[in-house]
Amino acid sequence: MPPSPPPPGSTLQPPAGDAAFRRGLAFLQGGKPEEALSHLAEAVEQSSDNARYRGVYAQALWDLKKLDEALDQAGIAAHLAPSQYRLVYARFLAHASKPEAAAREYEALLTADPRSFDVLREAGAAYGEAKAFSKAAECLRRATELRQDDVEAQRGLGWALEKAGDPKGAIDAYQKALTLSPGVPETRGRLAELLFDQGRKEEAIRTYQEGIARDPGSALMQRGLGGAFDRLGRTAEAAAAYREYVKLAPNAEDAKAVAARANRLDPQQPAAGS
Repeated sequence: MPPSPPPPGSTLQPPAGDAAFRRGLAFLQGGKPEEALSHLAEAVEQSSDNARYRGVYAQALWDLKKLDEALDQAGIAAHLAPSQYRLVYARFLAHASKPEAAAREYEALLTADPRSFDVLREAGAAYGEAKAFSKAAECLRRATELRQDDVEAQRGLGWALEKAGDPKGAIDAYQKALTLSPGVPETRGRLAELLFDQGRKEEAIRTYQEGIARDPGSALMQRGLGGAFDRLGRTAEAAAAYREYVKLAPNAEDAKAVAARANRLDPQQPAAGS
């Protein structure tokens, strides 16, 4: 049954600190966290068990780079209203480079809702930052089962499996990520390197060449292709790819070293970087 309306003539009283909170919220929404801070602090002081006040106060502190104080307030808000603020707190912890603490909050969230795609993906990232790669891979695998078309989850799964020592699983995840988004050179590069390391050398070279065919201006693909040819002893092809890399990225930190390597591999061709 719906709640009964208040009797005639009665009024519902706003919570203590409401006026201060509204002033602070208006400043915060207007992009003025400095002006918002004192009003939100006043609201929290007047109503210390109000989770919303704490959560908004935490956001203002975060915007002002007062990270420790923001985490304290977000943690209290999460304790007062876990269903509303525990995810906020986990995200604050993750962005504050506290991945172990963030992972604990995500784990609690998954206990309550084990099929939350967003929580699974973010938990995977937090576990990865905490170097708990097997747990990261498990979360991201569950995320990809929920949304098979999410390229970020597939790419993250590949990275986690690679770090967890499962190169075959990582290759499969990277291949799925490339199927979803073929034009990402970083994913293609990781896939090619894993293929090469697993003895699938020609497949690795084709992976690089397909990337170059899609984007002839990709310095990353040329650099990777040159390295693959170089390790195979195909010196002329390695030098050609290295020279193309230097043309595309003349200011790269390794451009001079790569140019010198190309010139040693194939001195008959015009010097790279000239």
